[in-house]
Amino acid sequence: MKKLFALITVTAALLMSTTAMAGESIESVIAAGVKNFQTTIDVTKCDASVADVMKTFAQMFNTNPVMTNLDGTIKCAYKGKKATSITVGYLTTNTSAASADAAVNAIVAEASKKAATVDKIKYVHDELIKRANYDYTYKAVTIYDLLVNGKGTCNAYSLAFKSIMDKLAIPCTIAVEKDNSHSWNQVCVNGVWYNIDVTYDENYTNTDVPNATFFLKSDAFFKLDQHHSWNSANKCDADFA
Repeated sequence: MKKLFALITVTAALLMSTTAMAGESIESVIAAGVKNFQTTIDVTKCDASVADVMKTFAQMFNTNPVMTNLDGTIKCAYKGKKATSITVGYLTTNTSAASADAAVNAIVAEASKKAATVDKIKYVHDELIKRANYDYTYKAVTIYDLLVNGKGTCNAYSLAFKSIMDKLAIPCTIAVEKDNSHSWNQVCVNGVWYNIDVTYDENYTNTDVPNATFFLKSDAFFKLDQHHSWNSANKCDADFA
């Protein structure tokens, strides 16, 4: 029912000349390139292996909002043991990305008017539910699809939520089921981490009032209802009181 878009194809091609430089963060280099819609991103400055670049790309794909514009395909060029560049494909254009950014900024502006952190989070949670419906064709995977076209998968919901939390300076990560079947968010309120699944709450909503069954809940609560084993550095030990 909730399919996580995570198609990553890998092709390596030998590049005849390049110069290894002092290592830079692989994630920051990829993020900068994707943000600027570069189809070929130079990663020589990362001084990294193909395996490390591909691993970082895979980890970013489902957890970094900037990656929402990508279609998941990637080719990696290398010289010797070092990656030199990656070639990626895009689902959206600069114009549609700008529309998505405008929608994100509008939600951020309204959420910022709330005084308490939890009220900001609840506003964003409810707004995403009101703005979009779950896409059972599993094709609407971008923030643009969710906030502009009104359709999205769990990938779109979790990435949009994190994008907004980042702009509100509220600590937020994305938790991903180990089989890549579903993703949701984890947020930190007053130093305590909680799970929040906007996708499930959207699916549980049958009235004009957004459901909040999966709002600021513990790991134990989530494991009781279709959340099984996920990758996360955070421990959510309690439900929000």
